Amino acid sequence: MGQFFGNITERWAVDSVVVNRLVHKQARALPSHAHQAGFVSLMLEGQYRETAGFTQLG
Repeated sequence: MGQFFGNITERWAVDSVVVNRLVHKQARALPSHAHQAGFVSLMLEGQYRETAGFTQLG
């Protein structure tokens, strides 16, 4: 389900809930995009910045 830009190291799925553990080896900038389903991100290590409209998060 979906396209990911990191390496999926683990994946769990129960009914319609899917959790992927992604590892990014280097910093990257993604093009503007949207998510078809709800999206939650939990950062365990490193840095993260996202822009939503005119608001910058992170």
